[in-house]
Amino acid sequence: MKDFAMSGKLEQLQTTGAQLFDISKISAVSVAVDKDVIIVKDYASNAKITAEQFMEMTGLKPGDSFTISYDFEDTITGSTGGVAFLRSSKGINIMSGGQTGSLKNTVALPSDFGSEYGTLYFYGNKEGENCYIKNFMINKGNLAKPYEPYTGGKPTPSPDNPQPIVTTPQGVITIDFTDGTKHQVIELNCPREFTKWDKLQKIDGVWNWVFQSKRTFLTEDLQWIFTNKDLNIYASIVLNDSLGGEYSSLCKEFKNVNLAYSDYYKNQLGIYCDHPSVGITQKYFRMPNESVKTLEQWKTWLTENPIEILYKTKEPELIPLYPSEQDKLNTLTMYAPNTEITNTGGCNMELTYTVDTKAYVDAKILTLSKALL
Repeated sequence: MKDFAMSGKLEQLQTTGAQLFDISKISAVSVAVDKDVIIVKDYASNAKITAEQFMEMTGLKPGDSFTISYDFEDTITGSTGGVAFLRSSKGINIMSGGQTGSLKNTVALPSDFGSEYGTLYFYGNKEGENCYIKNFMINKGNLAKPYEPYTGGKPTPSPDNPQPIVTTPQGVITIDFTDGTKHQVIELNCPREFTKWDKLQKIDGVWNWVFQSKRTFLTEDLQWIFTNKDLNIYASIVLNDSLGGEYSSLCKEFKNVNLAYSDYYKNQLGIYCDHPSVGITQKYFRMPNESVKTLEQWKTWLTENPIEILYKTKEPELIPLYPSEQDKLNTLTMYAPNTEITNTGGCNMELTYTVDTKAYVDAKILTLSKALL
C-alpha cells in the first residue's frame, strides 16, 4: 500500500419544506411505514384517508393544484398498485396505479372538494403479497419536486426546526482490509469528533489525525455587527480561526444559503451564509422571526437560543497516532486480485497502492501458457 487517507462523516438533514404529506400519519392494519417506505400488504382496503383528513394533513385547499409522485415496486410481474382517490358520488383520479416504476401526476382539487370525493387509498394487487411505495411526495404546484422527508412544511434546518450535525463520533474506528476470507483489522482511537474537513493521513512518515474543524456556540456575549440598510436586516460575526469560503460551515438552527446577506434574500428568515471569499471569516445571519429587528432584540433572542455551528478552521491541528497504531497501519497490505476496505465510522477513504508488476506479468504469462496448451 502506497498511500491511505481517511476523512470523517458530515451529514445534516436539509429540506425545502416542499413535502406536504406526513407518512407517519398513515394508520391501517394492512399498511406499514418503515422509515420513508410505505409497505402495502395485500389489498389494503382499510388504508384510507378521507378528503377532510387529506386537506388537514397537507394544508391543501379546494382549488389548489398539487403533484404526487412516488416509486412503486411489486414482486408480482405485471401487477399494479399504488395510490388513488376512490370515487363515491363524485371523484377525481389522482393515480390509478401502475406497474413497477416511477409515477407522477398533477391534480387540481375541485372548488367543492370534500367528503363526497371519497378517500385517498393505498393499495396492492394481490392478497398476501407486499408492494412498496418509495419516495412518496406530494408538493404544491404543477411540477414534481425531488423527494424529501416531511418536516412540517418548513425548510430545515431552521430556528423552529433545528437539525443535528452528524459526524463520526470520538472513539474507536475499526478498519477492515479483506478479500472475503482473510482479514487485516485495525482499531484506531479517534480523540475527537471526525468530520469531512478532518483526515487520517501519513505526513513525513508519521500517521496523524489532522483536525481542521471546530464546533462552538454563538451567544449574545460575542461581538456582533448588526446591519439594517433599506430593511435588509442581518447580523454578522467574525470567527478569526475559521477558513471562510462558500459552505465552509454547517449550523444546527440556520440553513446555509450562498450570499444570504444580499438584497435578494432580504425578506427571508432563518438562513445564514459564510463569506464567499476564502480567508474572510465573517458569518452572516438573517433574523429568526419577524419580531427581531434590532441588535438588542437579536441578543435577547440569543440568550435563550445560542446558535450551534461547526466550521472549517484555517490551521490544522496534528495529533500523532499511538505507536502501536502506527505499526499496524504501516503493515497493512492489499490482497490480490481484490481487496474490500470498510470502516465502522461511515468515513470516506482514499487509497493508492503499488502493484508488483513482475508477479502480475508472470501470472498473466502462466494463464496464457495454460490456455495455449
